[in-house]
Amino acid sequence: MVNVMSILTNGLSNATPLILAALGEMLVERSGKVNLGVEGMMAVGAAAGSLAGVKWNSLAGSFLVGGLSGALLSLIYVVAVIGLNADQIVTGLILVFMGIGLSELIGIKTGGTPGTPLFPSLGPFDYLEVFSIVLAVFLWFLLYKTWTGVELRAIGEDELSALERGLRVKTLRVISIIVGGFLAGVAGTYLSDSFHYGRWYSGITGGMGWIAIGDVILGYWHPFGILISGYFTGLLFAMKPLLPTIGIPAELADALPYFLVLVALIIVTFIYKRLGISPPASVWKTIR
Repeated sequence: MVNVMSILTNGLSNATPLILAALGEMLVERSGKVNLGVEGMMAVGAAAGSLAGVKWNSLAGSFLVGGLSGALLSLIYVVAVIGLNADQIVTGLILVFMGIGLSELIGIKTGGTPGTPLFPSLGPFDYLEVFSIVLAVFLWFLLYKTWTGVELRAIGEDELSALERGLRVKTLRVISIIVGGFLAGVAGTYLSDSFHYGRWYSGITGGMGWIAIGDVILGYWHPFGILISGYFTGLLFAMKPLLPTIGIPAELADALPYFLVLVALIIVTFIYKRLGISPPASVWKTIR
């Protein structure tokens, strides 16, 4: 018999890394840039966080190192795209492969052993699940209730006008990119620490970084929208183990959540176009 409550709670657990990474990417895209390197930053965060856990047996240390490793990788994007005007799409893709390669180099040093204490919880939820929800609320307040948020959104809508008005275009973009990298690193660390007791293995991210980018679009670049889209995406992954029990082949069950996210993106994009809704103008110029 299907335990609905278990699926709902597991959905939030599966959604947490997606929400964290997507919120970070949302900040980047709200500033008018697109960083496709989320998968790579999550991968290196998972490996570095796992290694830190093995060395220190500290959950906090594991997340700190994982987040910082993602932030450090995002600095390459900052130097290339903001400093040298390199193509942001190509740079992001390079970060994906660089992050995956670095994760293999770092992760192999863990020996595949678990290295962090049991993940603490607040009632039925763990700390990072609660943090992801609180973070979404905080970012909503930041974007829509503060001058800094107005600046950030203005930069993403019209960079030239923002420069003419003396807004902090480069500063806020750099901060957004680094924060996005840090959150992606934390999201990757969550995959190893929450799901595998700090154990790293090759391919641990499994495309979650790409799904997180999709959640930014599904959530219409809004913190609450991302919270909702991330949770329903998490539900798809939570239900995946149940699919073979109703006759769906395991191979198809593994691919089904990704396929359904793709279908959702097609439908939502169609709806956005029909309603005349578009992403931040700078992002729209990039992807159009």
